Amino acid sequence: MAALCLAAACVAWGCAASEHHDPRFDRNYDAAQDKEAFAAAMALVAEHRYDDAAERLSLLAAAPEAARDPDRSPKVLFWLGYCHEKQGRPAEAADFYRKVVQEYPDTPAAAQASERLSLLAATDAP
Repeated sequence: MAALCLAAACVAWGCAASEHHDPRFDRNYDAAQDKEAFAAAMALVAEHRYDDAAERLSLLAAAPEAARDPDRSPKVLFWLGYCHEKQGRPAEAADFYRKVVQEYPDTPAAAQASERLSLLAATDAP
């Protein structure tokens, strides 16, 4: 669990990839394998297994190829936020949502993240 939090925090706050190198990603990029990994994470979300989904999404977000894929990165970050939200961690969720909105403003994921931020703010209102 601590490794998940560290990976998620690193993604949320933009740590350099070299600071937290994961040898599991020392491979040639395989788009099909990447899509399968994302699909597996989404299946876990659909099953409400948010802890497991967040772990897989954190690994995807930490992969060096994540920085090269402007389509995948906002989706992964959005769903990381969603998993944190569903696990009762709204502050962490908001961090991921804000990152999507700030770094990928013209994406569908940014629109979704903005909606989730509004919902979180409405729930926090007195």
